This record gives sequence, C-alpha cells and structure tokens, in this order.
Amino acid sequence: MLVDKYERFGYFQKKHYQYNVEHDSFWNRMRDMSKPIILTQNYNLAKINESYTNPRKLKIPEQIKDRLKIIHSDLARDEKFELFQKRLNDERYYTSIPTTKVLGELSEEDIKNALSKQEALELDEKAWAGLSDAERFERIRYIKDAWATKYFSLDKYNFLTLKNKAGEWLKPQELIFPKEYKPEHNIEIIKENGLLDLSLNFLSEQFIEGESENKVREWGKFFKELGVDGNIADKTSSRNIIQRIGILVALKYESQKGRKARELSRSEEIGGYDITPVLEEGEEEASGMIQSEERYIEVKSQKKPNPDILLTTKQFNTLRAKQEKYFVYVVKDALRYPTLCVTRGDKLLEITDIKIIIPFNKWATQAKDEEYMPFVPS
Repeated sequence: MLVDKYERFGYFQKKHYQYNVEHDSFWNRMRDMSKPIILTQNYNLAKINESYTNPRKLKIPEQIKDRLKIIHSDLARDEKFELFQKRLNDERYYTSIPTTKVLGELSEEDIKNALSKQEALELDEKAWAGLSDAERFERIRYIKDAWATKYFSLDKYNFLTLKNKAGEWLKPQELIFPKEYKPEHNIEIIKENGLLDLSLNFLSEQFIEGESENKVREWGKFFKELGVDGNIADKTSSRNIIQRIGILVALKYESQKGRKARELSRSEEIGGYDITPVLEEGEEEASGMIQSEERYIEVKSQKKPNPDILLTTKQFNTLRAKQEKYFVYVVKDALRYPTLCVTRGDKLLEITDIKIIIPFNKWATQAKDEEYMPFVPS
C-alpha cells in the first residue's frame, strides 16, 4: 500500500504544487517513523531504522539476538519490498539522497557494534575505570542512544564520569553546561567576561561535536538527567554563584564610573552593606568629594528578571541612617543577562507599599506570648 499509494506522480503531483518536495519529505520522514511496522523473523514488529535483512544468514550471538531486528524472510523476498527500500533510500527528486541506508543488509560490522552497545549497557564501576577516553565517549553515546528510547533507566549508571573542558573526568553533579549546549543560563559567558570568580567545571563540548541542533538538545536532556547543572538546581550553590555575579557586576560598574570601591569581607559586613567607598587619608579634601557622592552599597543579586528587594533589619536600619548615601544595587536575571539597577536609599524610603517579612522562627520564639486553638481536631 505504501509503495503503490505514495509515489511521485500518482499521489503527490495530484495533491501538491511542489510535488517533488512533498514526495521527498514524506519518504524522509518515513525513514525515522516512530511506530514499529516491520515484521521480524521472530514475528515481532520493529521500527524501519532499526531493521536489517540477513540474506547471508550471519550468526547472531545470543546476547544480542533481541537487539538486532531481522526482517522476516518472506517480507524481505516480497517483490514490493525492493521498491520500498528504493523509495526510502535512493529515490529523491528535490533533496539529496540520504547518506545512510535503512532496511539494509546485516554486516559483521553491525554485529560488532551491537555487541559493543550491549557491553556498554552492562557496564559497572570497575569496567568503567579501565576504559580509555575514546572508549568512554563511545560507551556514553551507546547509553545515551538507549536512554533516548524512553524505556531505559539511568539509575544503575551513577558511577559514570564525564569529561570537562580541562580534560578531567568528573561526576556529572560537579559539572555545568557550557555555552555550546545552549543552556538556559549563560554562566560560562558570564565567567569569560570576568563577572564570576568561582572555580567551576564546564562539561566538554566533545560529546556534541558535529551534532545537529536537535541532537544537541537531546544530549543536554541526557546529561541533565545524569546530574549536570546540579549546582544550579541546588539552592545553596546557586545562591553563591548568583551573589558572586552580583558583587562583581557592582564592582565593575563602580570602576567604570570612576569610583574607588571595596568589597567587604564576611567579618566586615556589620554595617548592613556589601561594598564601601575607598577613601585614603586626606583624599576626600584633595579631590573635593562631597558627602552625597559616598556610596555604601548593598548588592541584591537575583535569578529572576523582576525581583523584589528583601532587606534584613540591619540593612533597613542602615538605609534609614545613611539615606541618600545608601544604595541598593539590584542585579536581576543574574544567570542569563545580569543587569544592574541602581536604587537610592532616600528614594526607597519614599515608597509606602512595602511589606515587612518577619521569619516564623524569629517571631515564634522571640515575640509570641500565647497560643490559642479554638477547637481540637477529632
């Protein structure tokens, strides 16, 4: 039916103005059809791009008999089957002829590859440790291809390591996606621009060399399931990265404005701000700096593109005390496109629609006098 109906003139020319384009598009899609429609020698159904003929009756090792899908001999001998193969592989009128063939003849190389894939799926930690870099890349590709079938779990592969850009093999949870994988964040680009000074490990781009955009996305999902970008998902690690980006963006802004500023250490952050002006002895008089130019800066860096400003009691008290000298630098969208917004203390104090949040563990232990429950649930 497929051969008789979906041919160039009898079907596509009657229905489509660009019938050559439509014909080629149909048969290209058919090659990757997700439904299993090919009858196998074991009377199962297989996908077109997973099936082989075996006219030479090559011996298939027992451990991969279920992996290699051999087309039923009666189907392979059918007079229309050869034409079906031709439509899938060779008959193109607008697009180029596919470089790979489907429904092809089983070869010794196919058997060898299937055995390698099976070995990859049966890997354990000891075997993994003894593999070369090239072997590890090959095994990871086989595991990824099996995972892509959506019927494959990665739970037993928690021993896998992945190569970073420095050539080290690390746990996936220690790695972050670089720009080549087109992640949702731009952490590598931000670091390249000097706006992040933390020691980070970026996943090697070697895994996706030569891959199409769709395949790169597939690799990204695979690696994410293994644990890559775990630092971004972890609240503590993510907060550290976001805060460092905010501080460095603020310091760069101050430098570009010609102001000398210094980041306070943890032990110095007692005044309710992160960055203070640098004034050497006698410098204020010599430069003619007026008091309103002093900036005591609290940096609020957020992943969100539209964040609220949350101040601690200490920060709010300092804001009220210093007013126009106190600034809150809000760095929004910090992991993608960090953008600094300058807000001044005296202007913030003019805002009346402000919510004060008192944490439960504070008011419940320090301010609660009584507790009343009107009824006891049965």
